[in-house]
Amino acid sequence: MGDSNDSVLKDIDTAKLYQAVQHHEWFLSGMMKGRRALLSFHKMSNADLRNRNLSEADFSGAKLNHALMSHALFCSANFYCADLRMAHLLGADLTRADLRGACLRGAELSDAIMVEADIREGALAYQDGEKKFVSANVHEPATDMSCITAHRADLTGAKVSQAFVLRTDFTNAVMRRVNFQRANLRNSIFKDAILEDADMTGADLAGSSFKGADLRGITLRDANFTDVDLTGAKYDPAVLETVRYDEDRDDEDGNAILERLDEVLDHHAIWVDTHGKSGARADLRRVKLDDRSFKGISLAMARMAGCILSRTDLNDASLAMVDLSEAELNNARLASADLRGANLQSAALVGVDASGSDFGSLEEVGEAKHSLPANLNYADFEGAKVRGAIFRNASLIGANFQDADLEGADFTGATLVNTIFEGANLSGVKGLSQ
Repeated sequence: MGDSNDSVLKDIDTAKLYQAVQHHEWFLSGMMKGRRALLSFHKMSNADLRNRNLSEADFSGAKLNHALMSHALFCSANFYCADLRMAHLLGADLTRADLRGACLRGAELSDAIMVEADIREGALAYQDGEKKFVSANVHEPATDMSCITAHRADLTGAKVSQAFVLRTDFTNAVMRRVNFQRANLRNSIFKDAILEDADMTGADLAGSSFKGADLRGITLRDANFTDVDLTGAKYDPAVLETVRYDEDRDDEDGNAILERLDEVLDHHAIWVDTHGKSGARADLRRVKLDDRSFKGISLAMARMAGCILSRTDLNDASLAMVDLSEAELNNARLASADLRGANLQSAALVGVDASGSDFGSLEEVGEAKHSLPANLNYADFEGAKVRGAIFRNASLIGANFQDADLEGADFTGATLVNTIFEGANLSGVKGLSQ
C-alpha cells in the first residue's frame, strides 16, 4: 500500500540532506572537498531545495513529492522514475535532465526551462540484498505529466514521446521541435504556445485547445484531432489531412445531442432492457452534462469518455460497464451508484461524494461467465468522500486518493501499484496491507 515502494526507499534527515547539497555545490565549483549528491531512492518529501544548484545530481527513484524546488538548477540531473507529484518547480532549470518514467502529476512548472529534457517512459529497478536487480514497479507507467501547470515553460527540443500528459496547461509555453509522438495529451491547453516543428505523430489530442498557438511546421500524422480547438492558431491547412478523428462517432456536435438528450436516454434504456436488440446505445462522449440531475438513471454500458459531469447528481445511478475514461466528475454526487466493471481510467473525481458506491468487478459477464474488473487506473479521487465504497478486484494503478475519506472502504483483491493514499482517512479500510 502507499504512494510508491516505500520499502526500498531510504530515509535522510534534513541536516544530512542539506550537507549533501552543500557538498554537491562544492563539487560543481571544483572544490577538493566536494562530492556529487547521490540521492537515489531517498525520501525527500517537502524538502526545501529552492535556489540551490543540483545540476548533475542523482535523484533516480527518489520521493520528492511536494518538494520546494523553485528557481533551482537541475541541469543534466537524473530524476529517472522519481516521484515529483505536486513539486514546486517554478522557474527551475531542468535543461537536459533525465525525467524518464517520472511522476510530475500536479507539479508547478511555470517558467521552468526544460530544453532537451528527456521525459519519455522508463522502467525502474533497484538492487536487493543479494545484489540482484528487481523491478521497483510491477507495472511501468509512462511518464506522468498530467494536471501540471507549465505557463511560459521552455520545452524546446524535449522528448516527451509516449508520456501521459492529460489536462495539462502549456499556455504561452515554448515547445519548438518538441517530440510528443504517441503521447496522451487529451484535454490539454496549448493557448498561444509556440509549437513550431513539433512532432505529434500518433498523439491523442482529443479535446485539446490550441487557441492562438503557432503550429507552423508541426507534424500531426495519425494524431487524434477530435474536438480540437484551433481558433486563431497559425498552421498549414494541409496538415489536417493527416490527422484522424474518433471512429464510430456521428458528426453531431454536443449542442445537438443536448437538444435531444431525453430521446438519447430513452433509446439507451430500451437498448439495455432488450439486450441491444432495440433502441440505441447512448454516445455522450465529451458532451457537457455538468450541473444536471441524473439521480437513479440507468446508463449502463453508455459511451461517456471525456464527458463533463462536474457537480452532476448521479446518486443511485446504474453505471455498470460505463465508459467514463478521462471524464470530469469533480464534486459530483455519486453516492450508492453501481459502477461495477466501469472504465474510469484517468477520470477526474476530485471532491466527489461516492460513499457506498460499488467500483468492484462485475461477475459472470457474457456466455463465458468471466469477471470484469473496474478500471480506475490514474483516476483522481483527491479529497473525495468514498466511505464504505467497494473497490474489490478493481485496477487502481496510479490512482490518487490523497486526502480522501475512505473509512470502511473495501480494496480486497484490488491492484494497487503506485496508488496514492497520502493524508487519506483509512479507518476500517479492508484489503490494504499495512
